Amino acid sequence: MSTLLTVADGINPRVNSGHLHSFLHKYVLLPCLVQWEDKDLGMMNVQAANGGTISVSTSRLDKEVVRNKSKFVEILGQVYQLSFGDLAVLAMRITNLSENFDLDMANEVIKFIHDPRFSEIFNPNGSTAPPILLSAANPPSMAHSPLAADIGLDNLGRVDEDTGI
Repeated sequence: MSTLLTVADGINPRVNSGHLHSFLHKYVLLPCLVQWEDKDLGMMNVQAANGGTISVSTSRLDKEVVRNKSKFVEILGQVYQLSFGDLAVLAMRITNLSENFDLDMANEVIKFIHDPRFSEIFNPNGSTAPPILLSAANPPSMAHSPLAADIGLDNLGRVDEDTGI
């Protein structure tokens, strides 16, 4: 059984709240502490590694994943702008870190990742992606992704005339 890649697969930089403005419409990894959540609305507020508060939409996640998360999590998500101008993250995946995680140490690592002296070691630029459609009726499609051709997904569904595959 094969698994299709999504635009979120790949290299995504770890960030804190101070980096979000540089990653609008990009996928990021956000190590954080869950402060508050509303499971009915599919929203939560988290404390990023640098202490800043970020709103996170969990509406695209399986309810069981949201229910079984630990106190400290790492969110893979896309940065987007709310209608009133604040930046938020649309969660695509949550990874449990533990009930006891050192966010200060994570913030030190994030500082190294974004330090220009180490730009050849880390990927501080992230993956670009098309703007988010927050309607459940219109999920994002790989067909319109600028990365589809780069990672060989632009020809999915086509049959090779010579091999029949």
